[in-house]
Amino acid sequence: MPNFNAGLLTLARESREVSQSDLSLTTKIPQTLISRFEAGITEPNDDQISLIANALEYPRGLFFQEDRIFGFNASVFFHRKRADMPAKTLRRIHAVLNLTRMRVNRLMLAASISPEFELMRMSVEDFGSPENIARHVRAQLHLPMGPVNNLTAAVEDVGVIIVTHKFGSRRTDAVSEWIPGHQPLVLMNVDDCVGGDRYRWTLAHELGHLIMHAFPSEKMEEEANRFASEFLMPESEIRHQLRNVRLAHLALLKGIWKVSMGALLERAKQLGTINATQHRYMRIKFGKLHYNMREPAELDIPVEKPTLLGGLVNAHIRELHYGVTDLAQLLSLFPDECAKLYAPEFSNQGLRLMRPTTLMA
Repeated sequence: MPNFNAGLLTLARESREVSQSDLSLTTKIPQTLISRFEAGITEPNDDQISLIANALEYPRGLFFQEDRIFGFNASVFFHRKRADMPAKTLRRIHAVLNLTRMRVNRLMLAASISPEFELMRMSVEDFGSPENIARHVRAQLHLPMGPVNNLTAAVEDVGVIIVTHKFGSRRTDAVSEWIPGHQPLVLMNVDDCVGGDRYRWTLAHELGHLIMHAFPSEKMEEEANRFASEFLMPESEIRHQLRNVRLAHLALLKGIWKVSMGALLERAKQLGTINATQHRYMRIKFGKLHYNMREPAELDIPVEKPTLLGGLVNAHIRELHYGVTDLAQLLSLFPDECAKLYAPEFSNQGLRLMRPTTLMA
């Protein structure tokens, strides 16, 4: 019989943004005892497990999984966040990423992803600069000159699993990880405040992290931004377009390159096509028009939709004849939440089914 996994109790609790004291109030289990459960000092009995599972709205089977858990602040995590991000919110997002990886692993038991190109680690030391790496990756992906038409599809083509999730916070845009032996994974914030241009910049930024940063460094955020800038707006192709940074021209370029007017302005400064005075003048205009908070709605770019995870789910339902209840059991979720998070929407193109595998939660 599997053992109770104390780490998954912590993960389940943090994924619901519930404190130990809150869980104690709901379950009537003393907080001191819950603390001992999570520390692995004491194991809960069957009744206590049922109380906890019901309070956190997870099946009991979740607490007996043997998956490895990567903890808060582990080096595999990279995230675009503000310094004032509450710790409990960041813990929730990291917990969701852990649980998402576990679910993807279960879906991958019966299907494999065969990307046309393999994503490779590349260090700035070896390639000279983030820009050189961005150019190399664009060439590796055989991207045509000009804007990246569908960044999400390009990233999924190298086997990166992109999962969208409402973070409930403007303070972070994504978290990503690439653990040896697992598919690279990016959890993208799709709250209503996130537009298509911000989504694309964030995804390019996370792709830079996945490729360049096997280990954290003080320069990694700057390097990821430089990678994203060159990947989305190659210098050789956009420099001549950035000599005119009037608002109307930036608005036109936004529709072409699918990046924000602000990103285009910063690219012009980075490439030296405008001087510091021009940049400062434009930033003042942006502030007066509140473009720093919201660029004109008529210029909005649709948020791209990932398809790879949906294809994994569809493969189980269409080819392996899983019902929602079966899928929920596989993923250690209740059917309603499973249907909400993983309802099939896409075809299983690019997936190769293997011998059917049954996994009991």
